[in-house]
Amino acid sequence: MKLVKKTKNLYFFECNSKKELDTLVTKQVTSDIRDKSHTTLLLTPSHELEKIYKSIICDYKHRLVGFKSACAYITEEFLDLDHPIINLSTRKWMNTHLFDHINIKNKHIHYPTDYGNVEYSQYDRQIWRIGGIDLTLLVMKDDGNLTSDDLLNNSNNLTHAVKLEQNEIDAFAKCYKTPKNKVPKFMVSVGMRSLLNTKRIVIYATGSKCAKGILALSKGVINNKYPCTALINHRDVRIFMDKSASKLLKKDNQ
Repeated sequence: MKLVKKTKNLYFFECNSKKELDTLVTKQVTSDIRDKSHTTLLLTPSHELEKIYKSIICDYKHRLVGFKSACAYITEEFLDLDHPIINLSTRKWMNTHLFDHINIKNKHIHYPTDYGNVEYSQYDRQIWRIGGIDLTLLVMKDDGNLTSDDLLNNSNNLTHAVKLEQNEIDAFAKCYKTPKNKVPKFMVSVGMRSLLNTKRIVIYATGSKCAKGILALSKGVINNKYPCTALINHRDVRIFMDKSASKLLKKDNQ
């Protein structure tokens, strides 16, 4: 791994392989938890993070990290306005891929739909009451988005309901191994203001699909095409990339 660029409080790390990338992101998460036993996490339910969560489970089983005092908040949950009871759930996905295998308490796991369908920003107020998010784990998408929200055009948004685009529905269908027509059309997602209020953000970026977003973020200015650039004024953002994701950034540095 090497630091290929620093822009403001954005740190861009290039990894030599996918394995190294997974290892470093895992270490970032687990080291933060060891440094502060009462760590509060904001986690993304994504198939791209499956190996990260498996590695975290492995570290827990080897007694390298514990979650007894940790709290976890999830970035998004499905919402079906026409059919309130749905089978597709990020809650089930996170339980299967992480929470069922570590010693985190159920009462310390929170989802943005926990506070009813009236005012989702209660999710943010609950986070503020406990002192805020210590570490956020996000995935860079090919459109420069980091959640299901159109972050840049709604930079003051807290947690709220959003309508999913077709490309997002396709991605969720792949992640949850379900037919596209079974994926709900709406989701409750944290907004950009939610992310800007967190203390540290770790972004996981793989593949050439992320390269343009990475390059735009490295410029340190807002770019209307890439919502991720709204993070340029965050206090601590660490982007971990494979070589494909970093290729345009490295070319621009030459």
